[in-house]
Amino acid sequence: MKKNITIILSSILFAFGAEHASAMNMSTEYDATYAVTRTDTAKLSLDRVIEIHDTLQFDKTIEEAPSIAIDISIPVVKSLNKDISKKLDRTLASMIFEEEESSLDKAVQVFCRNRKEEFVLYINELINDDGDNISDFSGFFYNFFYGITADVESGWNGYINYTVTQEVYEGGAHPNSYKSTIIFNPIDGNTVTLDDILKPGYKEALTALLTTKLLEQYNAKTIKEAQEIGLFINETGVPIPSNYTFGDNGIVFIYNTYEIAPYVFGAIHLTLTYDELKDLLK
Repeated sequence: MKKNITIILSSILFAFGAEHASAMNMSTEYDATYAVTRTDTAKLSLDRVIEIHDTLQFDKTIEEAPSIAIDISIPVVKSLNKDISKKLDRTLASMIFEEEESSLDKAVQVFCRNRKEEFVLYINELINDDGDNISDFSGFFYNFFYGITADVESGWNGYINYTVTQEVYEGGAHPNSYKSTIIFNPIDGNTVTLDDILKPGYKEALTALLTTKLLEQYNAKTIKEAQEIGLFINETGVPIPSNYTFGDNGIVFIYNTYEIAPYVFGAIHLTLTYDELKDLLK
C-alpha cells in the first residue's frame, strides 16, 4: 500500500541588491516551497522527496526580460537509524551540490540562492558593460535553467543506486545534461564502488568487456568502424566510466555526453550482466 503525505516545510526569502532592484523594477525576493513526501513501497521506503520549483524574472515589468528557473526533485531513502540517515544525507549534499558538512536541505537552499545571485550579477554586468537597457537582453539566450532530478532504486545485493541528472542552460546553442551516480550500502551508509565488488586488477579485463559491448551496441565489427561512425575510441578500448549503477541483473555503465561520443549521441549506457562479469566478481 502506498501512502503520500505532503508537508509544506517553509518559504524562504532571498534579497538581491535592493538599490539596483529599485532602479530597474527587478524582483528582490522569491519564494521557494520545500515539499516533503513520505512514500512507502514494497521494495524501497522513502523518508521524503525534496521538491523545488523556483523562478526569478530580472524585471517583472518587461514580459521577455531575462529569467532563471530552478527545478529540483531528490528522493531521500529512509534508513535503518538516524546515524545512517545523516551519513546518506550529507553524502548526497556533498556529491550533488559540493556542500561539505552540510545537510541536503541546507545544500539545496544554498544552491538556489547562489545561482540566483550569480544570475543577477551576470545580467547587471552585461547592462553596465554595454550601456544597454534590460530590454536589449531578452529572449532564449538569457533565460537560464537548472534542473536536478534523482532516481533511486534498490539493486544488486540490496545496494541503493542513485542516478542524478543535471540539466543546465546558461546561454548558448543548447543546454548541457550530465548524469552522476552514487551507490550506498544500506547496512552502514557507506558508498560502494567497483573496487568493492570486483577482484583486484580488474580494469584491463573490464575495459575489454566494455569495448566489445560498445561495438555490439553500435553494430561495429572493429574499433576503426566505431571511429568512422563518430565514437571516441582508440586501440586501448573504451575507458571505464566514473558513473555506473549495480542493477538487479547487471552493472549499467553510464557515459555522459561528449565522454565517448559527440553531442548528437547523447548519454550512452552499456550494461554488463553479472554472468558476463562472473570472472571479475569477488
